[in-house]
Amino acid sequence: MTDCPAQVMPDSLEILRLPSGDEVHIPKARPALRQWTGEFEGDTCGNKPLADMDGELMFAELATLRLFHKDG
Repeated sequence: MTDCPAQVMPDSLEILRLPSGDEVHIPKARPALRQWTGEFEGDTCGNKPLADMDGELMFAELATLRLFHKDG
């Protein structure tokens, strides 16, 4: 898989067992995002961690999407 930004390139596999007994191997990435250290008093949707993407507060999913946008 070479269509990913370097920060989200898969580095391992997650193995899922299906009810049929078959296994599915899913590429897994663990992007190293900076944690938000600024003030925030809103809802974090179940206490999800907040990322700092170029000084902007966002959820990790949106930070990952931003990496894809930046990479074209």
